[in-house]
Amino acid sequence: MGLTPLYRDNEEFRNTVRSLVALAFLQHEDIEVAYDIVRQNAPNLPQMVQFLRYFSSTFIRRPRGPSTFSPNEWSCYLGVTSDLGRTNNGQEGWHNAFRSNFGTSAHPSMSKMIVGLKNEDKNAHDRLRNHELDHTRPIIGFPRKTMYVKNDIAIKTLIDEYYGTPEDERTDAQLLLLLQALQYRVNAFSD
Repeated sequence: MGLTPLYRDNEEFRNTVRSLVALAFLQHEDIEVAYDIVRQNAPNLPQMVQFLRYFSSTFIRRPRGPSTFSPNEWSCYLGVTSDLGRTNNGQEGWHNAFRSNFGTSAHPSMSKMIVGLKNEDKNAHDRLRNHELDHTRPIIGFPRKTMYVKNDIAIKTLIDEYYGTPEDERTDAQLLLLLQALQYRVNAFSD
């Protein structure tokens, strides 16, 4: 679509796109209505109309049938409110550390594989033992950076506050403010 220059140079366009990203933090049954509110407040640009049409058919709804990815597939509301990770970075970090047991070989010999598995078993037992001695220590290998933990807490707080308001008292303006606050939090480390 060639939207990079517009995203970089037009703040209204950029904020609308970021609000669409923030929809993922809502309960899946609220996403369609929230999308309509974002669409109604979007800048009136031909590229915006084209992008919203694409976004809607891919992630919200199609004129004749379901979207490619329904909101209940990509909503991360339950994960955030249950303190689950939003990414697979932890798994990728573990996999990278695990592969380092085998050197640079993509196909380690059986003896290297056995040594690597023994090392991983020892590391896992050490982490469990440390957790049993001090329950404040995480079982995971590396704790997350404080700034990411604080950001996740802020995201959860925003969501909890919004959904703590009775549904009949929520306004479109409150929803837009929530999406703006969420987009700030989601993009806190990317700009």
